[in-house]
Amino acid sequence: MSITSKAGTAENTKQTPAHSLGQNITYMISLAWRQRRSVIGLTLIMAAAAILLSLTQLFIVPSILGAVEAKVSVAELSVIILLFTGALIFLSAAQAYLASCSQFGRIEVRLTIGAMIQNKVLTMSYPDIEDPNVRKKMDKASMLVTSNSAATEAIWTTLMNLLKNSVEFIVFLSLLAALNPFMLLAVLVTAIVSFLVSNYLNGWGYRHRDEESEYSRHMNYLSESSRDYTLAKDIRIFGMGSWIEDVYDSMLRLYRNFIARGECVYIWGNIIDVLLSFMRNGIVYLFLIGAVIKGEMSAAQFVLYFNTVNVFTSGIGKIMTGLSVLRKQSSISLQFGNSWIIPKHLKWRKVSQSLRTCISLIKLNCVMFPSVIRGLRRIHSLIST
Repeated sequence: MSITSKAGTAENTKQTPAHSLGQNITYMISLAWRQRRSVIGLTLIMAAAAILLSLTQLFIVPSILGAVEAKVSVAELSVIILLFTGALIFLSAAQAYLASCSQFGRIEVRLTIGAMIQNKVLTMSYPDIEDPNVRKKMDKASMLVTSNSAATEAIWTTLMNLLKNSVEFIVFLSLLAALNPFMLLAVLVTAIVSFLVSNYLNGWGYRHRDEESEYSRHMNYLSESSRDYTLAKDIRIFGMGSWIEDVYDSMLRLYRNFIARGECVYIWGNIIDVLLSFMRNGIVYLFLIGAVIKGEMSAAQFVLYFNTVNVFTSGIGKIMTGLSVLRKQSSISLQFGNSWIIPKHLKWRKVSQSLRTCISLIKLNCVMFPSVIRGLRRIHSLIST
């Protein structure tokens, strides 16, 4: 009973995250500050450029339409169009240039983490290296620094997008604050409910990934076995070809049923999203068109507020998606920091086995050194107690 309890405790310890989301983000920022500070600076500048670009795209049509309603001259209208066009070109070019410049610093930070992983591997004790669980964690940690899309580098893009969407959310909320509070509340509620429902239903495949992998594993095993030359003779002698085909077809039907069940769930998510979007846009159109008919709002203001509502709604979904992605990246970006923590009783057991092996070897090959044997036995007895 005590062994089972220890194993369960070790399993729970392994599954419990050792670092929180805030701690992981703070560590990555501090590491970038020590290794390459330009990563943090360029991330902030890129977020600012993206915010300015989004605001320019939002105000370009209402500004031109407002100038047309004000009956300005052709020269003034041309200047307004040229200013907005120049701003769009400049901000787009600056965003692309900053993205290319920031890549080098992010790669350096990722390679620094890779060097830390290698240093951990090279300085690890032999009992830990021989442990299959530790070797599995070593492989997982090495995958965190293999490409630009790895969590240790992609986390900067996630943080930049999250900062951008958060600032835009505040700006758009301040623009919509002057409108009807009921409309604003309806937009918030429908957007949040749509995201939560869609996110839950679209996660059906992830929640049933074990079932899907089981079907794939069986079909892959049957496919590989049918191509195995060592089994070809037995398959022909015993007439197992049709039987293998029947088993594979039955497994394929089960997998198709699994895919069909998933598609039924996904289509309900899309239907709910369409209904909530229709409700949200209907409420917005009803209020804005009513304000225009009553003369309380110009055509330029109508376009501005309607586009703001659309961007505001998509921004809520982007913020929630960004937090979800950041949480996922945070849960794996620092696995190298605690991925090789071994339970104390397991570690001492490995050391005890190694010492027992050393004692046996010394007994066979080093019988001339009884003092060494006594010293190792004393250490073994201390560890066992």
